[in-house]
Amino acid sequence: MTEDDVERVARAMHDPNTIKRHWEPHDALARRPWNELTAADRSRFLSYARAAIAAMPQAGWQPIETAPKDRQIILSRIFGGIIHQIDVGGWEVSPGRDDPGGYDPPFADWTSNYGIEEPTHWMPLPEPPQEKK
Repeated sequence: MTEDDVERVARAMHDPNTIKRHWEPHDALARRPWNELTAADRSRFLSYARAAIAAMPQAGWQPIETAPKDRQIILSRIFGGIIHQIDVGGWEVSPGRDDPGGYDPPFADWTSNYGIEEPTHWMPLPEPPQEKK
């Protein structure tokens, strides 16, 4: 987490709609732009942002039961603290098919490029690198 990340969260928390819904005592702060807040008020929002970020789930390997099923993620099989397999994959649902080439039964399961069977953990994919101009 960088200070830029903290400031981005603090600015979002300073948003008038957020303050109106959750921070009624600080309503007067919402009427002033971020760069017009006193150093003490900005510091207070930065402290709130650090606390909010600290309460978020941490990055790193998480149990597969908590994995999102709506996007590509990094999958792995970890046993005894050792990573045995790692790959990019996601949750796939197939209605199955019955055609001249054979029968594929319907399924819903984790799939990956190299076929990790029964992944135990996952983590989000990092952001792609920025292209240099």
